[in-house]
Amino acid sequence: MVFFPWVSNPFALKQDVAPLLFSAALLYWLYRGEVTAVSVGARSLLARAAILFGVCAAASNLAAQNPPEAWLSYGLLVLGLVLFSFGHLRVWSRSFPDWFAQVVFWTSLPISLLGIAQALLPGKLDFGLQALGKMAAFSTLGNPQFVAAWLVFAIPLYPALAARQTSAGARVGAAVAALAAVACLLLTRSASGLLALAAVALFGLLLRRSAIEVRRIIVGVSLMLVVVAGYLGWSTHTGRGRIMIWLETLLIWMRHPWLGVGLGQYNLHQLEAQHRFFALGDWTRDFHQNAAFVLDAHNQYLQILAEQGLLGLGLFLFLVYLIMRSAGRRVGHDPLSRGLAVAWLGQLVLFLWNAPLFYCPVLVLFWTTAGLLAPVPDPSEVAPAPRRHAVGLTLASVVLLCASAVLFWTKLRSGVLEKRGDALLEQGPFPEAVEAFEAALWWAPQNGYAWEKLALAQYFEGDYGGAFRSLQVAREHFGDVGILYLEAEILARRKDYAEAITRFEFIRDAFPQHVTPSFALGQLFRAQGDYGQAEREFVRVLSLPDSRENLKLDRKKIKIQKELAFRFLAEIRRLR
Repeated sequence: MVFFPWVSNPFALKQDVAPLLFSAALLYWLYRGEVTAVSVGARSLLARAAILFGVCAAASNLAAQNPPEAWLSYGLLVLGLVLFSFGHLRVWSRSFPDWFAQVVFWTSLPISLLGIAQALLPGKLDFGLQALGKMAAFSTLGNPQFVAAWLVFAIPLYPALAARQTSAGARVGAAVAALAAVACLLLTRSASGLLALAAVALFGLLLRRSAIEVRRIIVGVSLMLVVVAGYLGWSTHTGRGRIMIWLETLLIWMRHPWLGVGLGQYNLHQLEAQHRFFALGDWTRDFHQNAAFVLDAHNQYLQILAEQGLLGLGLFLFLVYLIMRSAGRRVGHDPLSRGLAVAWLGQLVLFLWNAPLFYCPVLVLFWTTAGLLAPVPDPSEVAPAPRRHAVGLTLASVVLLCASAVLFWTKLRSGVLEKRGDALLEQGPFPEAVEAFEAALWWAPQNGYAWEKLALAQYFEGDYGGAFRSLQVAREHFGDVGILYLEAEILARRKDYAEAITRFEFIRDAFPQHVTPSFALGQLFRAQGDYGQAEREFVRVLSLPDSRENLKLDRKKIKIQKELAFRFLAEIRRLR
């Protein structure tokens, strides 16, 4: 039920309920019986690295442009580190790893079946995710890449879990679940998911070898994956789009090299970075069709680099290195541990093309498994009172449980009101839509997208001043180009042409394939009597190719704008 998107949107329920229920589950598992606590003292290198990683993330947030969103993201990071600590400090029952693997594996069955049904019945099982017609099997996780992340983790667990089944029927059921997961993964059309699954199969073979061989081959495979990713990226449209986003991410990082821009702040800087990217020269023309507003770097490592800087990325990679070294040493004779290690390594490969680590379902998988695979401490580091650590982690879980409950309630209430506003925004009455969005923002004032929708409702209501003020707040919390579009439209209606032109020129340069900015600029220059500039913009409108790859362009709207541009251009040439 955690994964079923009934409330607000496909992402809200999982973001809020997952940590809530998982915190409660941790408390239950901690107290249900045996606690095989092999506690690690303050001298544990891995524990200190994890703590320092959290401290650096907090330091990154000091420069955040949207502090509430940054600290909400930081709460998710802390949740991940607590889950990691439960594994690393061995504060779990003896049966926990087995039950954890079973829950993940069997959860993949309903996820896969729903994803398959969505692909076979397009448009019939959409829960509100506006994917512009591109996404097929997004299941209950809201995005094909997130579905792939879950399935790439679940599939490698099949051999270990099937071997533990005592009846033929149970083994058949496990095989059906694994086949459904593979079928759904294929239907997601996630190239990164398929590459990660291929890497998983390779890792499964490698972990049967010696630790030295494993480390050498993993390094070689990692380098090979980077080369393959580069080749596939350049040869496909979506791949070139990712390369462009990665270059934009580097532009963001270059201005904040050590600590980054803060957690959850990537989208606030992406639009300006895209504008800077296209100003680099003619070679960027190969990427024009890929220009789009994105929320993340589409690469987890680059996402950390942009938001947490070199220090954060270095500490994260150091944690990964220590865990991989431990996995190579310890999983040779334990099929379940080997399955978890292979699944975890598969996620690391998937991270080369996606950035899902702050998405709660993936976060729970990654950090919990990282803790289970973490190196066992030396006897000299074992604390004499393991229950003391159990009490501390339990208190941390209680705090997270309460905080998650509060966040869930506020976001649930805000989400319901925002959804009501969305419905009213479609047909009106717009004053009621304004009231709904204002009520939603009372509960979640950091929601920049809701501020943008409030401004749109005020604009339709005729309150241009209120809409412009709401857009200014929205820009502080959200980086969507739609905010600039609406600001420019309001300024044009006020006949503040200079400011409107500045905004439309920025949009035109950041989105070279978009017809609307040049069409609007042509009209503004025409209204000012600057026919030379107007002619250049209308000529540009007519010269832009009809690209189906650019999902931001509406085909019917483009056709109308080109027809009008042709007529305006003819009038201008007659006047001149």
